[in-house]
Amino acid sequence: MARGSILTRQTTAVFWFLSGASFVVYPVVRPFSDETGLSGADAFASPWWLVAHLCAIAAFSCLLVAVTGTYSTAPARTRAAQVAWVLQTLGICLILPFYGAEAYGLHTLGQAAVSVGEPNATFLIGLASGVRGGAGLLVFLAGALALGVGAVLGVGATKPMTFRRWGAIVLGLAEILLVPQFFVDQPLRITHGVLFLLGAILYGVALRREQPAHAMEPVRAWPRVRSDRTPPST
Repeated sequence: MARGSILTRQTTAVFWFLSGASFVVYPVVRPFSDETGLSGADAFASPWWLVAHLCAIAAFSCLLVAVTGTYSTAPARTRAAQVAWVLQTLGICLILPFYGAEAYGLHTLGQAAVSVGEPNATFLIGLASGVRGGAGLLVFLAGALALGVGAVLGVGATKPMTFRRWGAIVLGLAEILLVPQFFVDQPLRITHGVLFLLGAILYGVALRREQPAHAMEPVRAWPRVRSDRTPPST
């Protein structure tokens, strides 16, 4: 990375930690319910619903910065590393709108359902499937697929037996499990967040322990300019 760049190794490590911590906070504070009727309305209308999903948005946003900083400091910028960065960046950008719909759309829907009460609340909460489905869901799944494939390529682009490789493996597993974890209960979803945090910590440790790329490159002497021309006599 060029000197003077904002994304130094230390800065990138901080974004890794912020991303991992936000992935843990998200399922911890998120209200869980059967998401039907007034119980679902109360969950959606809760301020903690909004806080939780804003944490998820923050987690993916910090992940985008962390991934960019990490691949830009890679000791060897292989083609696999470049493709891994592109896929993970694309995946995050496709995923974020879905969390925006959950954060703002379902929260507003829940507030409306709570205000009208039964039986209209059941009808309004039934609209949640429309917010989460359709084109938005397809875009989200495409993003999750790109994120998972990019994570697998990222493992292959790192050197074995290093903190960076272990971070890539743990984080890759967490990214692959992004969609399946939606079908489990809160304790396992928190475990999934902890898995993200562990991978983020390993990446952060790697960035602080590894020797900077420019320090590993041999210093080349400045080439001497030779001239075959004979200087004019004075």
